[in-house]
Amino acid sequence: RNENPHVHYQLVLSNLTEFLPLLYTPTVGEACQKFDKIWQGPEGMYITAKDRGNIRKILDNWTKPVDLIVVSDGSRILGLGDLGAN
Repeated sequence: RNENPHVHYQLVLSNLTEFLPLLYTPTVGEACQKFDKIWQGPEGMYITAKDRGNIRKILDNWTKPVDLIVVSDGSRILGLGDLGAN
């Protein structure tokens, strides 16, 4: 994934049925528990309630196209509790 993320994600998406059981469960839970050890750098942004009134300015300063927006109340992620930006 680090060498060529485009190839990595294309391979996964092209073979989702085969890869999803390997990548999602229990991998996601383990990744959440070890996130502080495996984090390699930002791949996105957090916009929180504290940013209210400045969201357009924040998005305008983002240098990459916005492909996906995830909205959450931040209270539960995979039943693991608050792992958001709260």
